[in-house]
Amino acid sequence: MGDNRGVDLERGTVRGFVARTCAKRWSWDPIPRNRGDPGSETWDPAAATRTRAANAWGVISGDPSRDLVFIPTGSASPDYFGGLRPGMDLYANSVVAIRASTGKFVWGFQVVHHDLWDYDVAASPTLFTWRSNGKEIPAVAITTKQGHLFILDRETGKPILPVEERPVPKSNVNGETSWPTQPFPVATPNLVTGNGAPTADTAWATTDEDRAACRDMLAGTRNDGIFTPPTYEGSLVFPGSVGGTNWGGAAVDGNNGILVTSVNRLVQRVSVIPRDSLSAAADRGRRFGM
Repeated sequence: MGDNRGVDLERGTVRGFVARTCAKRWSWDPIPRNRGDPGSETWDPAAATRTRAANAWGVISGDPSRDLVFIPTGSASPDYFGGLRPGMDLYANSVVAIRASTGKFVWGFQVVHHDLWDYDVAASPTLFTWRSNGKEIPAVAITTKQGHLFILDRETGKPILPVEERPVPKSNVNGETSWPTQPFPVATPNLVTGNGAPTADTAWATTDEDRAACRDMLAGTRNDGIFTPPTYEGSLVFPGSVGGTNWGGAAVDGNNGILVTSVNRLVQRVSVIPRDSLSAAADRGRRFGM
């Protein structure tokens, strides 16, 4: 799959095959191409026809006893500008349950609406049994690049632990309409941003020169916390696109009620470059070895 290089990329189609014969049983595209497909109400028809990707970067999980596969999907193209794909963009940036025998959509849960940060669901969905007050619920844990941890009912996709939509910073890029809210887990803390994003006052480096350079860069960078959208002047994205929990995924110790996962605290600076400024920006990048 291509990534970060355009709008009209390869499609993110997932296909199911008969293991013994290699015969194709079904195919499913995360982006709804036809009216009536799950999630089509969140797309402009022309955008749904042109936009690609939203593919499964991570490992697919399976529950044979329930005839379900759980597909973690990525960002719709292009990654950092959504002006050509207005709306929520279901079912990109989601975990989707598909009937393994037929390819039929069962449920989907989107972890980022109208992604502008390359926040693919990179980690494999973790299947486990949720035990509480004498009840056992088949569950799935979704770990994310942005550091959020979602716990869902495996059969319905409904949150077991509460999730709420919260307002997030607004884009000021021409032609971009960022989604006004994002889903936040209520009961579980963010696994990355506990101490907040780095600032000019907290920049760390091994030398005074490097520290001053970091402070100068951060001082001129938009930093409104998590989900700060890309801007012309440059935005601090924290966690960055390979931050949080990535391909490493998570493991659950059901006997002790513990989830274990790896976490990256990566900072990223993202700028939007108008088309008529692209050549000058490329020249600057070459001068700095970028």
